[in-house]
Amino acid sequence: MVLLVACKKSNENEPYQKLSDQKDMIGDGYVGDQSCTACHQEATKDWQGSHHDKAMQLVTENSVLGDFNDVSVSLDGVAYFFYKKESDFFVNTTELDGSENDYKVTYVFGLTPLQQYIIDFK
Repeated sequence: MVLLVACKKSNENEPYQKLSDQKDMIGDGYVGDQSCTACHQEATKDWQGSHHDKAMQLVTENSVLGDFNDVSVSLDGVAYFFYKKESDFFVNTTELDGSENDYKVTYVFGLTPLQQYIIDFK
């Protein structure tokens, strides 16, 4: 499923404004859901709390559904250890070459039936 949303200004004579010129921009060109809410109140009401609204979230105790309580899993010869440290969620992996790496989970993607965890790599 693909969801495409566009907004049209009410005054056709207004000059085009590049996204990069908008002052309410939040990192990487994203202007935030508040920019759409004023014109699309009913759509916003339907969207809030939906799976699309919750598709990608920051990691919190409430957003993570997986078990990070010191759980070990092995898959295709790679060992994974899921754990929490203070309010952060981590995955420790023992790679095929025997090296170990700790990765901090930064985003949660999806709800049900599958939730994935996104890690920022350098």
